[in-house]
Amino acid sequence: MLSKFNFIIAAIAFSFVALSDVRAEEEVDLSVLKSIGYEATGVSRRCVSHTHIRRTEVIDDYTILFHMTGRKTYANIMERQCRRLGYERAIKYVVRGGTLCNVDTIEVLTPSFSGPRCSLGDFYEIEKIKTEAPEDTPSTE
Repeated sequence: MLSKFNFIIAAIAFSFVALSDVRAEEEVDLSVLKSIGYEATGVSRRCVSHTHIRRTEVIDDYTILFHMTGRKTYANIMERQCRRLGYERAIKYVVRGGTLCNVDTIEVLTPSFSGPRCSLGDFYEIEKIKTEAPEDTPSTE
């Protein structure tokens, strides 16, 4: 009887984790995104699948873009400054369980010494800002 009860509790706990993976934007300053031509879609995740990460792009000491398969991009904006990240623009991370999450850390890669370790934040889904093409102007001949 006890093992059945434990199974039910585990199933309920798992469903809460699964449902809480996708969340609405919270109090994170996403203004840096506009300066690099992106805007937030309004969806954030605690974790992203490591196998879907195609490449990373360091923006500054707070922001890393994760370009994913399927043309999705996530911005990870850290709560605290990650010194030398914006200068070195190279990171290393360790994946446990196939996902990279907001409880994980990255290490700044430097050419001569071990760089700082910094805690990741949530992953905010972003997309390129759509710019409208200028209308064709009629020629005045």
